[in-house]
Amino acid sequence: MNIITDHHVHSEFSGDCNTPIDDVVKRAIELGLKEVMFTDHQDFDYPSDEICFEINIEEYVEKIKKLREKYKEIDILMGIEIGYQPDLNDKINNLLNSHPFDFVICSIHAWNDIELDTGDLFKGKTQEEGYREYFENLKYCVEHFDNCDVY
Repeated sequence: MNIITDHHVHSEFSGDCNTPIDDVVKRAIELGLKEVMFTDHQDFDYPSDEICFEINIEEYVEKIKKLREKYKEIDILMGIEIGYQPDLNDKINNLLNSHPFDFVICSIHAWNDIELDTGDLFKGKTQEEGYREYFENLKYCVEHFDNCDVY
């Protein structure tokens, strides 16, 4: 039996999404899904104030718990998408080790006050230099951080 699921779902708990988490669960049930996994963003020290990528983690955990009690016909999994930065390794691990996450995505959205989605990575650099810096950071992450399920 194949189970179709998406392990990269955001809700209003992520700064880049305004979809109520309840609506996502209801739609997943309508679609006949057996499970839904939330992996809302947690980026400590994100360099922009335009979007907040820090979850109110206690509220998030409590909301998932209530949804699990309310909707018995679907498995509701609590994940998180961590925005990895090397200098935040201990802070990230403390968060991940203090909550029962079902799934952890490790992403690199920023470092050294650079947002990757703005193109700032390439300012004052060649394209090759920018990509090299990105892949060197990714390599460091893979070598020094293993508290996740997928990069």
